[in-house]
Amino acid sequence: MRILLSLLVLIPLLHGGNVLAEDALDEALDIDLDELGVSDDAEERLLRGNFYFSYLTGDYYRTLYYLRQWKQLIGSEGTPETEAEVMRAAVYLPLGLEDQAEDLFYQVFNQGAGASGDAWYFLAQRLFSAGYYARAEQAARNALAATPVMSSRFQQELRYLLVSSISEQDRIEEAVAAMQGMRDASIWTGYARYNLILAMQRQNYRSRDIESTVDEAIYYLPEDEEGTALRDRILLISGIAAMERDKLVMANRYFSDVTLESVFTTPALLHYGWNLLAQWRYEDAIQPWRILQQLYDEYHPAVVESYLAVPHTLELVDAVNQSVLAYERVEDRLSVMVDELKQLNQRDSLGAWLGEWRDENQQEDWGWQRQKLTDLPQSQVTRFAQGLLKEETFNQELARLHDLDRIRADLAKAPYQLGLWQDV
Repeated sequence: MRILLSLLVLIPLLHGGNVLAEDALDEALDIDLDELGVSDDAEERLLRGNFYFSYLTGDYYRTLYYLRQWKQLIGSEGTPETEAEVMRAAVYLPLGLEDQAEDLFYQVFNQGAGASGDAWYFLAQRLFSAGYYARAEQAARNALAATPVMSSRFQQELRYLLVSSISEQDRIEEAVAAMQGMRDASIWTGYARYNLILAMQRQNYRSRDIESTVDEAIYYLPEDEEGTALRDRILLISGIAAMERDKLVMANRYFSDVTLESVFTTPALLHYGWNLLAQWRYEDAIQPWRILQQLYDEYHPAVVESYLAVPHTLELVDAVNQSVLAYERVEDRLSVMVDELKQLNQRDSLGAWLGEWRDENQQEDWGWQRQKLTDLPQSQVTRFAQGLLKEETFNQELARLHDLDRIRADLAKAPYQLGLWQDV
């Protein structure tokens, strides 16, 4: 068994390399597993374990390789277990094979939920992150009903996936019902309530229900860094929604409760000023904008907007001379900023900035284990592009670029590995 495990760990990633590697090993070592006392059952268990381990560690090439070896061992063209087929669909998603994953999902679903709860949970996780909310909902429901049952440590996250998938489809009452059984103090419950609040706002739901959900979400969030960040995010989106419903006093409360140490502080201060301005509280409105300009980077989009908001407010109170002077100062400042931006908006500087990001992420994992893709280099380009860096589309393109880099690097490594196997 030890020899077999060693050989499996050494096998290269790509299929062409696998075939040559197996032939070379058979000729050079001429190993007979039966003579070693390794049964087919033991080898099947090993391949099955390697299949799951490689998936959980994000090694998707090797995951598919072990599945192929597993199928060959038992002499089957089909996937050995429904569970493995579910996992294969989950593997295809981070590799960008959405169409193949969709075909597998429906094939498995039509066969019935014969896989374990954990397998359906992993698929639900991947489907939700890829934006396939209806299918993520079904996978989550399958996970709850599956036998063997899902591991208890995944229960709260799975409930979050179920509630959030339903919320993304704007089915409010069903999402509320699906939240029953979640622990109030769990961070996953906080995320589920956040997505539910967004759905309520999209549907112009009853104000009292939105407000009670917001209060409940804020009350139960854990008092740690992640809980505080989520609390600020909920307060920000709730304040903006209250402004749109002309509940300006309530919006004041939401904006003023946002902490001064999170990424949501700057937009909260900006909107707080506009909200006060809508109440004709002109002097009060200028205060959050002044705080923005004193504490935060001048190139932050919220700060730039506040530069224009201050002279606009002075104009509203008939402080014409002050307003004109303020506009002139803003014009001079913005002209300097535009000139600096033009100097950096060159192919060479942008290429160097992106190249630094690619170098830092060369060893970053595939799929759900990726952690640093949104960490951009500390440079002037990053400083100027803060608005762009928050766009979901831009971050998705960064993730695709990272995946292409990984594929290219793996392909380049394959000839080297094949050469080593030929030497063996």
